[in-house]
Parts: sequence; structure tokens; C-alpha cells
Amino acid sequence: MEPRTVAITLMERYVAHFSAPDQAHIDQGRSVEAELMSELCRLLQIRKTHSTAYNL
Repeated sequence: MEPRTVAITLMERYVAHFSAPDQAHIDQGRSVEAELMSELCRLLQIRKTHSTAYNL
């Protein structure tokens, strides 16, 4: 399933009922998660903030 398809489904089923956040804090995760979050933030005009990776 494409990130855009997942993003649209989340919009229709979750955001339509509960509303979208103004901001999302995301890590520098896997590419699929990053693509999905980027698409959601773009569609819903959510401001993204990032954290750096934690290295031991």
C-alpha cells in the first residue's frame, strides 16, 4: 500500500472524527514511516518537528 493511500484513509477515518493536530514530532525513522508522515503532514498542513537519532 502506498503512503498516500494510507494517509488518505487515515484522514477519512480518523481525522474526520477527531481533527488533525497542529504539530507532529517525528523521529528520523524508516523510509515508509517517513513517507507516510510527510504525506499526512502535507495533506493536513501539519508542522513537523524532528529529533536526532540517539546513539549509545
